[in-house]
Amino acid sequence: MHILFLDDSYNKQQKYLGHGGFCIQDSQIGQLTKEIEALKKSYGIPLDVELKWSPAPSHYLNTKFAGSRQRLYKDAIEILYNHNVNVICAIHSLKDCYAVKSYGWDSEQTRIWATKQQLKYISERFEKPYLSICGDCGLIIADEYGGGSERQSSITEQVSWDISSGTRYRQFEKLSIHPLTTISKYCPPLQLADLVIGIVVSSTAGSNYALRLFEKVAKLFLVDPFERSILFACTFSCAVLGFGLTLFPQDFRIEKGRKLFNELDARYIYTPEGFKERE
Repeated sequence: MHILFLDDSYNKQQKYLGHGGFCIQDSQIGQLTKEIEALKKSYGIPLDVELKWSPAPSHYLNTKFAGSRQRLYKDAIEILYNHNVNVICAIHSLKDCYAVKSYGWDSEQTRIWATKQQLKYISERFEKPYLSICGDCGLIIADEYGGGSERQSSITEQVSWDISSGTRYRQFEKLSIHPLTTISKYCPPLQLADLVIGIVVSSTAGSNYALRLFEKVAKLFLVDPFERSILFACTFSCAVLGFGLTLFPQDFRIEKGRKLFNELDARYIYTPEGFKERE
């Protein structure tokens, strides 16, 4: 079985909401967890401290940690390279959503709708191409949804319906139930998922701090640019956008997608052997 660990991130300044994380074979999870624990020990961080991209002011990383958080996060992302993972993320610019502009939806209504859309997209991409290529079944484990029981019930009901009945673009054969939720403080892989989506959302919002880590995450994005093709090459952004990362709505995807991948497109191409530096 393959597991998709999923978390969310929100940028208040730009009103960008994202969900994302990484796919990993279940047999790798035990070793992954040990490596996260070893990382915390190497930085002098107690094992019960949760790694978070945007920790609260009272969090250990803001009050007692004396090291470099960026270095810590870089080393945390490096762990994922040991386990052949793929990253899948989806981001909405909430202020640019059609219903906000046309019908004046409030923030809560828009966030619930966007979350449902993102979970549907991520489930579709987890089913295919990821699970279909692996030839295995899958399960999504997500950090518990914020906003109370009513929001959680609404989201779970919609995602359950999408997976059981299928969507406009996908019938689900490898993924059979809605995402199971747990508490990220007690689930180390979810803490890495938090860093992944935090870096991607903040990079999309233009944070230089996050952009210095973006390439590390970007090379892990799920790619499937030309299904069943034998020989091809394409830009970094063409390989990733619409597969490992999607941005909503379309105008936001075109504008931010090009800007986000501009430097990577200039340095890399994607081939059947993976990302290669341009000569």
